[in-house]
Amino acid sequence: MIIKSFGLLIAKISDSYITFSRILLLGRNITQIKKEIISRYYKHLTKTIISILASMNIIGNPFQIARYIGQGFVDVINYPVQGFIKGPIEGVFGIVGGGVGFFKNIIAGTFSGLEAITESVSSGLSPISMD
Repeated sequence: MIIKSFGLLIAKISDSYITFSRILLLGRNITQIKKEIISRYYKHLTKTIISILASMNIIGNPFQIARYIGQGFVDVINYPVQGFIKGPIEGVFGIVGGGVGFFKNIIAGTFSGLEAITESVSSGLSPISMD
């Protein structure tokens, strides 16, 4: 029962993408083709495994947190630029709006990570407590 619940604890993965790109091999012998395919897909598999590990909810889904932080930085840049294009007063409002957007995304990312950790722990512990 405990081992089963531990599996549930680490099995929750969100927002992870698995992609492989195509490969075009012309004018090569079979040995070169094998080496190229193995090295190419090994690189893709390594990136995919890192992406999956970064999307695990037990560690707070850092991939999702990074997206929130990235969006916060985009807000810090875009709002003031758009405001100053319209005028100086709108630029000041843009600075304020960018700061608010930045802090909003930082807070949302933090609580999203905490929510992912607690959800993962909760789903792993519920079979043990027979809830």
